[in-house]
Parts: sequence; C-alpha cells; structure tokens
Amino acid sequence: MLSRIAKLFILGAIASLFLRMGFTTPASLMIFEIFIVIATILTLPGLKIKKISYWLKFFLIFLGFLSLGALIGYFQYGKFNNLVTQGLILDYYFLITSILGFLLVVYYQKDKVFLKRIGLAFLLSLASAPLLFFNSEYLFLKEFRFVGLHTSPTVFGSLLVIPFSFLLAHLVKSKGVKEKIGWWLLVTLTLSLMFATGTRAAWLAAAIMIIFLLIRARKLRPIINIGLWSVITIAIAFLILPDPIQNMIFVRIFPQYIEPLYVEKLIVKESPIAHPFLNTVALPGISQKSLIETIRTVKSLKQSFTPSLATEDRQHLAPKSSLVFLKNPLGLGTQFYNLEGSVTVKQFPSGAHNTFLSVALSGGIGALIMFVLLFWKSSKSLRRAKSKDTIWLGITLALIGLIVIMLFDDRLFIPWFWLIPAMAIAWPRKSS
Repeated sequence: MLSRIAKLFILGAIASLFLRMGFTTPASLMIFEIFIVIATILTLPGLKIKKISYWLKFFLIFLGFLSLGALIGYFQYGKFNNLVTQGLILDYYFLITSILGFLLVVYYQKDKVFLKRIGLAFLLSLASAPLLFFNSEYLFLKEFRFVGLHTSPTVFGSLLVIPFSFLLAHLVKSKGVKEKIGWWLLVTLTLSLMFATGTRAAWLAAAIMIIFLLIRARKLRPIINIGLWSVITIAIAFLILPDPIQNMIFVRIFPQYIEPLYVEKLIVKESPIAHPFLNTVALPGISQKSLIETIRTVKSLKQSFTPSLATEDRQHLAPKSSLVFLKNPLGLGTQFYNLEGSVTVKQFPSGAHNTFLSVALSGGIGALIMFVLLFWKSSKSLRRAKSKDTIWLGITLALIGLIVIMLFDDRLFIPWFWLIPAMAIAWPRKSS
C-alpha cells in the first residue's frame, strides 16, 4: 500500500516540473523536492536495499568526490563567505533530492506501467502553453523569451526536450492517420514552446533527435518522409508564435547583427528595404526600416550574413574552465566559480556552461569519470533492452537530447537530468 502511494508522489513530483518558481527566495522549496522526500519516507518501511545497493554506493562515492573538491577549495581559498556557503547548501539540497528521484525510479523498475506513466507525467510540461498563446499582454516572458512558470527560460527549454522526445516517439510509432495527426499536433506545439524559450541548446537537441531518427530509418522513403515533415513542422511551429517571440528567435540566431539594436539603440538613416524577408520583422520599439538599414550597413562591412550562436562573452568559458581544471585536478567544489573567480561572463562569476566540465571542476577527475560512467551505463542499458517500444524510443531520444544540452549548459542540479538516466537504467531488458 505504501509503495503505491510512494509511486503516486513520484508521478506527482514529475508532473509538477512545469512549475519551478518555488515558494521561497531563493527558489528552493518546490513541489518536486517535497514530493520526492515524502515518497522516500513512504518507501523506507519496506525498503529492500539490495535493489539499489549498487547505485547507492555509486552516488555516495560521487558525492564524496564533490565533497573532497569543496574541502580542497576551502583550504586553498580560505574560509567560505556567506555566498559560497549558501550556494553549497542549495547545491547539495538539489543534488541529493535529484539523486533520491533517480534511486526511487530504479527501485520501482519492475513496474513497467509505472515507468510508462513517468513518460506521460512529463507531458504535463505542456500545461504552460496557454500562458504563451492566450496572453495578449505577453506576460511570463523574460527578455522576450517564454519562461512559463519557471525562473529561467533556458531551464524550461531543457525540460521541454523531454515531452518533445516522447511525443516524437509516439508520432513515429503510431500507425493510424488520425492518431498520427494528433501526435503531430502535440509535437508541433511542443517545438513551438521550445522555440519560444530561445534555448538554442534545446533547438540543437531537437535537431539531433531528428537526425537520429533519420539514421535509424535507413530506408530512403522513411528518410524522405521524416525530413519533409520535419521541415513543415519547424515552419509551422515558428509561424504560429506571436511576432515578438519570432523576433526574439531571429535575434538568438543572428545576435551579431541584431543585438546592437537592443544594446545601443542605433539610429540610422532611412533607405529602401534591403531584404524582403525582413519586411515581416518588427522588433519592439524599433522600426523596420532602421532594422533593415542597420543589417544592410553591417553586411557591407561583413561579407557573410551567417548565424553566430556564440554570444554573451561565452566563447572563452571552455578554455578558461579547462585551465582551472588542469590546475585543480581534484576539483574545488560545486561553488568553484565563486571561489576561483577567473571564469566570468560580463565580469560576473560564471560556470563552465558544460555539465561535464562543471562536474570536473567540482569533484575532479574522479567525479567526471563517474558522471560519464552513469550516462554510459544508461545508454548501454537501452542498447541491450529487448522491449524497444514507444517508451523505449522516447527515453532514448530524451537521453540524446539531454546529453546535447549538457555540452552547452550547466545542468548538474536539475532533476530531469537525473530522472531520464534512471528511466534508461530501469527499462526492462526482456520483453514483457
């Protein structure tokens, strides 16, 4: 009885992930963490430790490496200030509750219905859609990026990768025309929300998922179908968005041409329209003619009108972070950026914007090896699975998408980056 209630709390925790604003400041007390702790308590009376003994030892060692790094950081830089101390408390709080979520999913892995319901629970992330499409005042936006009921559009964008992967799997696996149309509409809606968050890593993750499906299709006709419908879906997902959101997307793709308009408010002389496509562009507070003329002026100075996704002074983060790691191979703890200080964005301390590099900076080479091992075991478990149905494909696509995002963002403390590997490991290796 208690185990059934525990599973309900786990599903409720996952279903609540579209709401991450928190009840406190900083946002630490949230539904997911509360429900996971309750589910853990309910699981304890009948706990069979052998089911999770391997992973319990695994994470104790992983946390040990992170703690060793923090201890080294403490002695190397002196006593921690309040900022570092509070940061460490929050880091361990989010990390431990996320690991508890991982352990609970693996613990109840024999219940395949439960695993399938987890995939469905992630679909509730789409509950934020009305806040974007039925919102004439453009609330719930942050710098014209859709944030929904989260505090960060980038974090919300990474969450949407998961329902996108499961919906895409359903679309691919479904047979009937009506069924395919239904799944396709939901895929288009989810992709539109991903576009609206302005999360470029999530866009890339979606593209890699589609490429994976193309490779998996092998035959020419399915490849053509997937490619054609991908182009149509991307176009519709973009066109149904409100104008300010479309403009934001354009800014995110071509920041080297558009961002000066926001930052410096350049004023240029009016002249004939230089680019027909830009007739449709209307950035808030900026006339179309000034936008077009500015781009035309820049183009005259720069020959190629090409995308440039490296913005916000992030180009140097990986090299500088790598140098810090080489100097501190055992790590400096999860608050390394506030301790070390040389890795900055716009003069503020910054993480590495790469989860694997952040793990290395936090817990050294030992933590990095274990973190890579976790995702290697996750992918290995999926490859060995004999039950390769719709949910299996959804988990596989989600794992691919999250790994792509981790190459561009720090996501060590985000729950769904632990839940998907847990689902991969828990997925049955025998057909049932």
